[in-house]
Amino acid sequence: MKLAVIGLGPAGLAIAHRASVRGWQVAGWDPQPPPTHVLSVFADELPHWAASLPEQSVSSPVVYTHDRQRICLNRDYLVLDNPRVWKALTTFPVHREAVDADSVTAEDLGADIVIDARGTRDLFSSGTPVQVATDSYQRGQHETVFMDFRTDEPDHFLYTVPLANGDYLQQDTILATRTPSKGRRGNNCSSSGNNDGACSNGRTGTDVFIPLAPRAYTGPHVPYGSRAGFINPFTGYSIATSFRFADPTLDALEARSHHQQRSETRILDRFARLGKTTASSVRGDQEAVSPSPLFPWQTRRFRADEALSQRCLTCLLALPLETRRNVIESVFTLSPDLARNFLILGHPSATLKGMARIWIGLRDSTDKAKLVRAFATS
Repeated sequence: MKLAVIGLGPAGLAIAHRASVRGWQVAGWDPQPPPTHVLSVFADELPHWAASLPEQSVSSPVVYTHDRQRICLNRDYLVLDNPRVWKALTTFPVHREAVDADSVTAEDLGADIVIDARGTRDLFSSGTPVQVATDSYQRGQHETVFMDFRTDEPDHFLYTVPLANGDYLQQDTILATRTPSKGRRGNNCSSSGNNDGACSNGRTGTDVFIPLAPRAYTGPHVPYGSRAGFINPFTGYSIATSFRFADPTLDALEARSHHQQRSETRILDRFARLGKTTASSVRGDQEAVSPSPLFPWQTRRFRADEALSQRCLTCLLALPLETRRNVIESVFTLSPDLARNFLILGHPSATLKGMARIWIGLRDSTDKAKLVRAFATS
């Protein structure tokens, strides 16, 4: 198999690396160098092959509610060492040039299959639900805080993680919104490059726009990463999902190739017996034989969870800011396993249970009424 991967952010890097490990002929295409922005992931969401990736730090984060309740997540949280991760996983040739993924063909790139892993920055538009995070860097000792709602503004939380050099990244993040302000340091959402699902500029302190509602892919290739919808409406683009789905996606591509070959053989035999073997008749009959194997994000389970999660997002956006904050805080009062699966794509039963228990657990009856009303009208 010959594979071309356009976009070498975390998603493109992961699937290109795993394909090369299988012995596929792989080439990557991206005009940008490896990303410099901070990439973090929960260790228990990574597949076995990514369990020992180089990291800047490992810590167990906490969550602070607006009324100062401290919730320990009791999960290892990794801040990846980007240069070392990209060096370790770049086991294939890379072309540092731009490719028009909307018009280029597999034949143009000398491949059998093209993966479009460019991220979603070129799809960012007014009205798209986003989080907006403003980076700053602190010295000294700090806790690792996944979400800190002890702020004066109900639509903000702080995110703090340790880096290798003793600094701490702190992001002042605006909750899900369709109407982000210009930001404290200016919009830095570029339409080129390899960042999967977020827009930033390393250590410059500009705003990071994190799209929360993926659009359906309409391009000519196989989407991957945020292009394929690996976006959680509470936390944004999921690096772990891109790593976890790499092998199953390659399995599906192999199965599709074998499926196509078997279908063509059966159809050619059938038409040979009938005395007609035109290419158009083979293609038309092949489509009627049986459906191709599904990619991980095309399964009923994933699509059901995606629909539920987007309903949650629409519901959140319809709530007043204080209620929105209270609902998000309630996610972390769920049992550890339920909270974990609620925030991982592909667990619709956990999403349903989580939604029900969040509603039950809301202490303010007014919040409960607002949540029911928002869910009914969203």
